[in-house]
Amino acid sequence: MPRARRFYLRARAYGLEGMKIARGVTEDELRKSPQQAAARFQKEDVPLMYWTMAPWALAISANKRDLELVGDLPAVAALLDRALQLDESWDQGSLHEFAITFDPARPEGTTPEKQKAHFERAKTLAQGEKISPLVTYAQAVSGPEQRKAEYEALLKEAASFDVDQPKARKNRLTNILSQRRAAYLLKHEDDVFPD
Repeated sequence: MPRARRFYLRARAYGLEGMKIARGVTEDELRKSPQQAAARFQKEDVPLMYWTMAPWALAISANKRDLELVGDLPAVAALLDRALQLDESWDQGSLHEFAITFDPARPEGTTPEKQKAHFERAKTLAQGEKISPLVTYAQAVSGPEQRKAEYEALLKEAASFDVDQPKARKNRLTNILSQRRAAYLLKHEDDVFPD
């Protein structure tokens, strides 16, 4: 895990450098005034925002005892909120999918209803071409909420998806990886539902 965390932090550093070049937004500004700093980004910056906040959140998740890094959660939240405001449909709902797993870590927390709303929006924006929202929701919500039937249904739907259908071709790699994850989770569901 320390090695993965180093890679996440390196990716975050590249993203932060890109933000500084693109909009003059510094890491210090994102920490001190997250909403004000995030407000300077424009629609064309959404990919840069996503590829900065994703490894940042993963670095936090990899070591929750690093309180300085955990203190950066408001900065990640501000980037996510601004990205959703600018282009919530980006990459067929990837921002909503990210929100499913990230929102419970927000300082103000979240609700299962908000996570469900993000899931439904991610599914709609995926247009039946991407199955990662199914796996994300099963792992982040259905499992922890101990909703076994829903968990199994979502993962089985992902596992049975035809990754070679023409309309899903551009997401083939993502879908294959999601299917592998779904198969793994189904095989090890006793770890999630011990009874």
